[in-house]
Amino acid sequence: MGFKTRILLVVLALLVVGIWGLAARVTVVVQNDLEDVLADQMSSTVHYVASDLDSKFQMRVDTLNEIAASIPPGILANSTKLQRHLEQHVASKTLFPSGVTISDQHGIILADYPRIKGRTGGNIGDRPYFRDTLTQGRSIIGSPTLSRFLKQPFVAITAPLRDASGAVAGVVVGPSYLSDRNLFGQLEQTKLGDSGYFIVMSPKDSLIVSATDQTRIMTAMPAKGVNPMLDRRIETGFDGAGITKSSLGVENLSVSHRMHTTDWIVVAAVPTKEVYTPIATLKVQIYLAALLLSVIVMLILRFVLARQLSPLDAAGAAMRRMTAGEEVFAPIPVSRDDEIGQLVDNFNQLVVERQRTEEALRASEARYQDLTSMSSDWLWEQDAQFRFSEMSYGLSITRLNPENTLGKTRWELPILGVTEAQWQAHRQILERHEPFKDLVYQIETAPGEFRWFSITGNPIFGPTGEFIGYRGVGKDITERKSAEQQIEYLAYRDTLTGLPNRLLLNDRFEQVKAYADRSRTKVALLFLDLDNFKTINDSLGHAVGDHLLKEIAVRLGEGIRDTDTVSRQGGDEFLIVLSDLTDADTIAPILVKLIKRLQETFWIDGHELSTSISVGITLYPDDGKDFDTLLKKADMAMYRAKDSGRNTYRFFDEQMNVEAVEHLAMRNGLKRALEHDEFVLHYQPQIDLGDGRVTGAEALIRWRHPDLGLIAPGRFIAIAEESGLIVPIGEWVMREACRQGVAWKQAGLPEMQIAVNLSAVQFKRGDVVQTVTSALDESGFNPAMLELELTESILIGNTDTVLATVRQLKLLGVKLSIDDFGTGYSSLSYLKRFDVDKLKIDQSFIRDLSSDPDDAAIVRAIIQMAQSLNLATIAEGVEDAHILEHLRSFHCDGAQGYHFARPMPAEELVVFLRGSSAG
Repeated sequence: MGFKTRILLVVLALLVVGIWGLAARVTVVVQNDLEDVLADQMSSTVHYVASDLDSKFQMRVDTLNEIAASIPPGILANSTKLQRHLEQHVASKTLFPSGVTISDQHGIILADYPRIKGRTGGNIGDRPYFRDTLTQGRSIIGSPTLSRFLKQPFVAITAPLRDASGAVAGVVVGPSYLSDRNLFGQLEQTKLGDSGYFIVMSPKDSLIVSATDQTRIMTAMPAKGVNPMLDRRIETGFDGAGITKSSLGVENLSVSHRMHTTDWIVVAAVPTKEVYTPIATLKVQIYLAALLLSVIVMLILRFVLARQLSPLDAAGAAMRRMTAGEEVFAPIPVSRDDEIGQLVDNFNQLVVERQRTEEALRASEARYQDLTSMSSDWLWEQDAQFRFSEMSYGLSITRLNPENTLGKTRWELPILGVTEAQWQAHRQILERHEPFKDLVYQIETAPGEFRWFSITGNPIFGPTGEFIGYRGVGKDITERKSAEQQIEYLAYRDTLTGLPNRLLLNDRFEQVKAYADRSRTKVALLFLDLDNFKTINDSLGHAVGDHLLKEIAVRLGEGIRDTDTVSRQGGDEFLIVLSDLTDADTIAPILVKLIKRLQETFWIDGHELSTSISVGITLYPDDGKDFDTLLKKADMAMYRAKDSGRNTYRFFDEQMNVEAVEHLAMRNGLKRALEHDEFVLHYQPQIDLGDGRVTGAEALIRWRHPDLGLIAPGRFIAIAEESGLIVPIGEWVMREACRQGVAWKQAGLPEMQIAVNLSAVQFKRGDVVQTVTSALDESGFNPAMLELELTESILIGNTDTVLATVRQLKLLGVKLSIDDFGTGYSSLSYLKRFDVDKLKIDQSFIRDLSSDPDDAAIVRAIIQMAQSLNLATIAEGVEDAHILEHLRSFHCDGAQGYHFARPMPAEELVVFLRGSSAG
């Protein structure tokens, strides 16, 4: 066997093994890739179909919004003008072949185009898409349904029609029929492969909207569980490829995509039988190709070996043809590693380097052209007369074609937003051959659509310095302009309601204030606060609360004049500036109208809500000369309206300011009083009516104010409760009373009961049990001698929590009494539940006991009830002997009041007790 034969057999064996191994591998890879490619192609197709449908729906929504925006509010009542105006929108006929209708806020069709007999005057007020548009105030794409007029399935697209105030006054409706060729018509005729198909489904309505099989249009979707893959697509939003059985029992490869305009799902499916048929065919073809390739390789190898001795002639001939330009430069196959092979290889390196250079140049040129064509910017050149001589591809965004631009100057183009003075200044720069930057103007790029552009240019000079023209760039800056406008809007508007914020309101106030000074009129500032808004927000959520605030903003705007301003200050607070007022009386009708309007029912997300407002009013210049002063005083007046029962209004008066200043001074002083030990306890003796001896004393706090002297608790306790300072003050009272009780005992006085009042705020914010426990532990006071006075309001609020606290107090061994009994929500049930020891009859019943039979009957009933429940009774406010005799006749256990002694310092009580013992 010769050398050439051995080489041929070895190489051929290696190649055949490689070819058939590669064929087997390719078969597997191609099968997998083909499935992936098919799935990707179907995904791309479905995404394109869904995007195309979204685009068509969005185009229709935009068209209807454009029609609605173009209708002047004044022609709503004139159906003839309305019809004529509608017929001017030719685009609507193309997008809505069955016509566009305009209805009023009751659903009565006022105009339609193209005209359909009997449609005008019809009523669509019961249609869901109509009601949703009215309530939501935005465009709606309705659910698929049957047309009343053409009896065909359609989808209604709407746009709100607003009156001059911005409220929805009607609805523009464009029905899109599912069979329209420019909507679903082409889709229904589209197939994937031989037996693939499309389906568009609406999960919300459980309907098939469109399908390649038109008999399935407007039929029900498969029930849940019939098609698990469909269920997964609906429930989880899965859009990938998957193998599943359809509701008809056919196994399919399917993909889906959800439309963002309607939330419908577009599904494409191809039976797996059709999918795998070409794969099986492909396997056969690959193996046949491998066999054929093996034969060809064998022949080629034999041919190459036969000619291996003649490469030099072939290489030389090829080099001559390339250098002569008869062939394109390309590497020559190198089959030898001797001097000839090295020569050919060197030549090949030169060829490769030249190819790389040419390829780099071609790629650079192609990249430049691609970037230029895709950029929103464009390049331009002008000649010495400032006429355009060159334009790049990016110019197309401006709707100015090179054909109608070249040869013209910039000021000869349809440019907007540049004044004659600005053009004059620009021409002067050009005449001086100076660079210019950021010449800003507008161009109408589509009917009704305007975009902003910025132009920058530099002069061009020739080799000898002569002026040749200008060269520059144009840039689309619409997004930047929109952002600037949005920033300006956010700076002066409330983001929720769109109303002016405080900054803008202050500016408008200064304007109407200046007018009031010139015209000698008045300006009113109204501070409005919603009543019980927090309850709505907490119970129904912030989304409902925000929706309610928007509706309130609309009603407030409807209740004022065009010259007035409504502003939202945050939360549930609004301000209104009323201008050009002759006197305060002219405000009342506006206030009555606003209050009445806001009392009307609101329907928010299916909830029937009602609210009211409390209003504080100040007048310029009567109540203040600047905005901040008027706002502070209006706030005071609003709180006065709250205190007056809400749902009303109050004008500011100077007494409010005095009270507010005193309230603030008291609030600030209470904290200082705690820090500087300015509080003191006075004690009022409590007398046993049986034997006349002193059985106890009530601890009453006083404030030794450094400037105001001794202040009674009636002036500062309410402020302390409001600020929460009552908790530390109450802790101080408890410690001081227990300490004083121990001091009296150490001084040799008989042990007696000390009564301490507890506030409801202490139960809500403080730890009452810990406070009492600490006071008893620190002082060593006998718990049985400590009496805690509770009000009825404490016992009826958050009963379970209070009951647990009271039980812990009783475990300490202290006594409990009900203070001011009879004035609150008196109930026998809580007397038993809370295990109280004593009832303290309020002095309002005791004061007129001798002269008022009703008071006497009430006191007698309280005492008899207490006796039946084994409770002690004590009367407060006893001021004369006649009252005392009545109490004794009723068998009251004890009493306190001025008839016996006024509240006194601890030292004076010692003298009083010793005097009582001596007597």
